[in-house]
Amino acid sequence: MSHSFAVFVRSLVFNALFYINIVARMIVALPTLLLPRSFMLGVLRHYSRSTLWLLRAVCNVNVEWRGREKLPQGAYIVCLLYTSPSP
Repeated sequence: MSHSFAVFVRSLVFNALFYINIVARMIVALPTLLLPRSFMLGVLRHYSRSTLWLLRAVCNVNVEWRGREKLPQGAYIVCLLYTSPSP
């Protein structure tokens, strides 16, 4: 099996599991709309953790968070500058 085909298959598997995960989390999250905000944040926290786990387990992608200690306390707006490597 070629490398590009393996990447293609892993991508298909990840996308299928990602959408199954998001639909399941949305169904679970519906009742939390009637509950305090902390319940919805808990659902969102579990959703993000499960998505990162899928990335690690299926695609072998590790996410690294750097510089969190430099963020200010309280509310703030994050603006990112993204540049594509292609021209």
